[in-house]
Amino acid sequence: MSAATGVEDTAAACPNGVGYRLSGSVAVIEVGRPSAHNALDLAMRHALLAAVRRWGLVHRVTEDGRAAAEGLALAERLAEGPTAAYREVKALLREAGTTEPAALLDLEAAAQERLGITQDHRQAVKAFLDRLPPVFLGR
Repeated sequence: MSAATGVEDTAAACPNGVGYRLSGSVAVIEVGRPSAHNALDLAMRHALLAAVRRWGLVHRVTEDGRAAAEGLALAERLAEGPTAAYREVKALLREAGTTEPAALLDLEAAAQERLGITQDHRQAVKAFLDRLPPVFLGR
């Protein structure tokens, strides 16, 4: 349990140096260096792409010639989503590595307050109650 927040901490580590820590509703990804064994495996077997995917360092791999189309589809999907919320999440993730957990929870609460008064939030709640898909405008 975190002494600063009073929230139960959950931690896990992977032998390859990648781990995560959950404290409240905040997840912090901790990336270390690969073990000597894993580095040797990469060098000896030329298994870089497989290892990078297995360790979660690559989000998606596409077939040859599909990267531009896949990237555009992702950009369009993100643009149609809750962009104000995406902005707040990105800001919180930037702070996660250097901010104490209690302060990070305060930043998260402030972000939720800012988002709770947006037009997008009001419209999303209405859409939910009306059982319709939300339409986000970034306001």
